[in-house]
Amino acid sequence: MDQIFIDKKDIIQNIDKKKIIFFGAGNICNKTIKEFANYQNKFSCILDNAKLTHSTEQGGLAINDPNFIKNKNDEYYIIITSTSFNEISDQLKSIGFLPIKNYCVSPILKDLKTIQ
Repeated sequence: MDQIFIDKKDIIQNIDKKKIIFFGAGNICNKTIKEFANYQNKFSCILDNAKLTHSTEQGGLAINDPNFIKNKNDEYYIIITSTSFNEISDQLKSIGFLPIKNYCVSPILKDLKTIQ
């Protein structure tokens, strides 16, 4: 498994001039949004694999189909906000996103890393 867990300070460095996308709607996403509230001006949207959530909103952010980010790995930094982080990591890698450089797992989920 690739290294996909990094500290908040490293996430902030990796974001640089990119917009932030959260991957995975729900409670973990809400907590992560609060954790990065100082960077709200960089928030773009939320991605989710559940079709029922598409075209809805959470916390004022649109929830989109993951196809939204195809061919856009230079524009966005993805923070995975789902317990299905291994599957989402594989999904992101399949469209050219690189672990750490283009995405990571929310620091909110760091306790799950030890369980894996």
